[in-house]
Amino acid sequence: MLADQPFAGARDPPTGYSPTSASLSAGRRARGIVVHRLRRRSAGAVAALAGWLPEVVVVKAKDLLGRHGEELAAAFLADAGLQILDRNWRCPEGEIDIIARAGRTLVICEVKTRSGVQFGTPLEAVTRTKARRLRRLAVLWVRAHGLVFDQIRIDVVGVLRAASGEFSVDHVPGVG
Repeated sequence: MLADQPFAGARDPPTGYSPTSASLSAGRRARGIVVHRLRRRSAGAVAALAGWLPEVVVVKAKDLLGRHGEELAAAFLADAGLQILDRNWRCPEGEIDIIARAGRTLVICEVKTRSGVQFGTPLEAVTRTKARRLRRLAVLWVRAHGLVFDQIRIDVVGVLRAASGEFSVDHVPGVG
């Protein structure tokens, strides 16, 4: 009997759950991929619905490409000997993609992922203004974490997906 239900397990949503046509068409309109995620509800809803309700989240293809690029960049940097300290750190002033350490140097990495070069290479996408903002964000990260480093370096990691589907990773240290 459990095999016939869409979500078999201890915290099943109501029997017969299926995504609504409105949620699926919203995903198609956004040209993204529809992902179903379960989320926790209030205590009253927990008793009535066994604790979980489905939530539809639309993830755009460019966002998935960006996430994959950041994963590749983090693995590349770790393989190159950098210690990854933090990822996707946010504050009101902005976000840092990857924060790493190379000895006593704090390395702030901006990751740019592209599926082609018709609008320029990933490395060309980081301007002087962006590098200055990353340096300000680095100081905020250091203050927030109370760590001391001899120097701060801004790196750019460019990830490019070829037409064949393979990815290339370019690391340029010290851009700003």
